[in-house]
Amino acid sequence: MGKAYADESGVTIMPKISVIVPVYNMEKYVGECLDSILNQTLVDIEVIAINDGSTDASLKVLYEYQSIDNRIYVIDKMNEGVGAARNDGIQAAKGEFLAFIDPDDMYANDEVLAHLYEAAQKSCASIVGGRLSFLYENGSIKEETEKSIGTLTIRANGMTEYKDYQYDYGFSCFIYSRRLIVGNHIYFPLYSRFQDPPFFVKAMITAERFYALD
Repeated sequence: MGKAYADESGVTIMPKISVIVPVYNMEKYVGECLDSILNQTLVDIEVIAINDGSTDASLKVLYEYQSIDNRIYVIDKMNEGVGAARNDGIQAAKGEFLAFIDPDDMYANDEVLAHLYEAAQKSCASIVGGRLSFLYENGSIKEETEKSIGTLTIRANGMTEYKDYQYDYGFSCFIYSRRLIVGNHIYFPLYSRFQDPPFFVKAMITAERFYALD
């Protein structure tokens, strides 16, 4: 199971957000991903990294990070696919909210999780999210636009009805109440690919609305 951790004074802290990272043969990228999580200004988090039977040095990297930051919890398992790995992360999580990020992705800045959690607290929303940016190998960044992504673009802060949103892409832009997910048995199907749209749609339909950050 995921774990509570102690701050510098020894006080036990339950995480506000559990960040779930499924890892399969991503030794080249996973360190940068973990850095972007651990550098978040919201420090009351746990990082559940699931090594899904990697054959490269991914597990070694995960254990190295775990040894220097007690907020990281590593699960090492046989390869079953990313859907099963994320489900294992959900089961292990202790956070008030769940976040999902893949090991070749990163947070755009150090305040992403703080903004999402603050919005969740103020709005009492079960799901809160924003937009994607695309980072290219040459270092250029492309923001989501209405033209390129369609209705996914979020331009105003506030509650949005999912029936007016009707999108199944970008699940990693959101945080989800663990109570919503676990209490309604919302998990990732064990597909070879495209496991996230069914999870995302079911979560959104169950919540009915989400708080959108621009």
